[in-house]
Amino acid sequence: MRLSAFLTLLFIASFGHPQDKDKDAVARDEMKKLAGTWEVVRAEKNGTPVPEDVRKSIRVEFEGDVMRIRDTRGTDKSRYTIDPSARPHSIEFLLGVNRETFALGIYELNEGKLTLCWSKQGGVRPAKFASDDKEMTTVFVLEPAKK
Repeated sequence: MRLSAFLTLLFIASFGHPQDKDKDAVARDEMKKLAGTWEVVRAEKNGTPVPEDVRKSIRVEFEGDVMRIRDTRGTDKSRYTIDPSARPHSIEFLLGVNRETFALGIYELNEGKLTLCWSKQGGVRPAKFASDDKEMTTVFVLEPAKK
């Protein structure tokens, strides 16, 4: 009995838990759904709607584990990870030169629209898709960019 338990623990330590691999595969599949260029159809920052001219200039691109936000001022690039098993689905952005700072968020992909909500760096992960000046959150509602 002890040998069986030991061998099971050794297998999990060596190769990971089978559920972890399934979770990684689900995340990779979900990231493929995010791939491409998205345009912002609604945006709020800290409880205030983003001006239309600014909103229309923003494009969000997902490629592999990299997200880029492009606008008239330039491009912000970050790596990201997702957990589609979380409710709501969670997303984390690795920011900064050394990619050591996190911004925590949630996302929803529904009927071709992607909704992102994240807190300012160092903030708490939002629990709902709402922009709030107290929580310093941003919400983007995105649709695939028209070509």
